[in-house]
Amino acid sequence: MVQRVIIIGFTAFFYYEQNSKKFIQQNPKLVVIYVIKSIILSFVVFCYSDTARKTPVNYIFLIVFTFIEGFLLGIISAYFNTILFLLAVGVTAVVCLTLTIFTFQTKWNFTARGGTLLVLLVILLLFGIFWYFSFFHNHWLYAWLGAKLFSFYLVYKIQIMTSDNEKNTLSPDEYIFATLNLYLGIIDLFLFCLRDFNCC
Repeated sequence: MVQRVIIIGFTAFFYYEQNSKKFIQQNPKLVVIYVIKSIILSFVVFCYSDTARKTPVNYIFLIVFTFIEGFLLGIISAYFNTILFLLAVGVTAVVCLTLTIFTFQTKWNFTARGGTLLVLLVILLLFGIFWYFSFFHNHWLYAWLGAKLFSFYLVYKIQIMTSDNEKNTLSPDEYIFATLNLYLGIIDLFLFCLRDFNCC
């Protein structure tokens, strides 16, 4: 919840502070800089997961990552129509709530589908590269496929975190790591929803 409040704070700031909004729109390289920062921090967290799962390092990573992602989403919000942005936020919230309820009551086991989801993610990435460099600029279809895939990822991550299986059980030091992982899934879903609405 604190992470969502930070994101809302950044997006509200860039929406109401017109000078900042204009500055961001005139300097698109800021998006690239913060995407690179986000990728580097993700790389550090996931490649040095033993270090990132120890207290207080895990809290430091979570706080830094939350502010970087919040600022990045605030920058991105400056490029979109406010109505579309709020619509994407609302749809993402409803989808996340619905998928969470579905995850807790379903008998289907998605925890064994990690490899399949990874393959689908690579295919989506390759399709994205193909569509970007081809004449078929059907961004709506790509955004829809991405939102669908990350919805499955969200169910997968929630089941991994709430599973009774000993293999998937998390220790208290891993809660922050799991929160970060779930946070990334929600952001990915949100960005694909935003892209989907922007293409319509």
